[in-house]
Amino acid sequence: MTLEVSVGSLIALGLLLVVCFLLPIGLFYALYQLSEGNFKMFGIGAAAYFVLRFIIELPTSAFLEHFAHMREHPAIYAVYLLLICPLFFVAVHFIVLKFFGNHIETTGHALLYGAGYVTLQNIVEVGFVSAWYFVTLLSIRSAAAQYTVVSEADYVSMSEITDPAYLVTDGIFAEMQQLCSMTPGYFLSLCAERLWIIVAYSAIVLVVWLSMRKGRILLPVLGFAFVMRMLASLPATLNVCGLLPAGLASGIVTAIVLIILCAMAVFCWRRYIDDAPAH
Repeated sequence: MTLEVSVGSLIALGLLLVVCFLLPIGLFYALYQLSEGNFKMFGIGAAAYFVLRFIIELPTSAFLEHFAHMREHPAIYAVYLLLICPLFFVAVHFIVLKFFGNHIETTGHALLYGAGYVTLQNIVEVGFVSAWYFVTLLSIRSAAAQYTVVSEADYVSMSEITDPAYLVTDGIFAEMQQLCSMTPGYFLSLCAERLWIIVAYSAIVLVVWLSMRKGRILLPVLGFAFVMRMLASLPATLNVCGLLPAGLASGIVTAIVLIILCAMAVFCWRRYIDDAPAH
């Protein structure tokens, strides 16, 4: 059996790798030069993602899945996405910025911190898997081989009489077929999603930072950041509840949410950026 890999899929996947790896690194370099910041600010943002994702969110979601079968109950999953995740997000960033972000004094510094967060997020959540996809698809296309598909029970005996390089089990071949069936549009949609996350989450982090600009906690601004994070979860929540199927409508709603988030961040920035620097 043969497998075909389209050039379009490889190009779209390559673009996704640029968005996941090169774009955040370029963003870091630009902010580093413009804000006269340092790598520590970027690293603190990356550490915030590690804490939020691996120490808080994953254990919490695993707990809810085990005891409440969260993904089988849209209402519970919606509460998790719309309330619990925003609460964790705002709380972690506030604590990290409050106690470890003493040198984050300007908008550029805050964005540099945010760049660290979204860079590690994109690399961990999509970048590594996309790199593996790219290498696998490129290998399949380069080989252009006729694969011999056998059951797992026959694999050992068949490998003695067939070139092992092109001998695969039926399970592995099914996974290869599924990977080859992924369209350029799918990878481009992932590019759009990653770009959305870079802009949206950077905007929310900026507002969290603004909540402590005067050396004291500005609860209305912190609440504003919480509402922004809830809005960021809205498209996924509607999708989980079956109210927003994937497609054009989902893309339009997601774009509208991004515009609202950016407008809210600009409003807060213009309102509070002239206040006295944080102490």
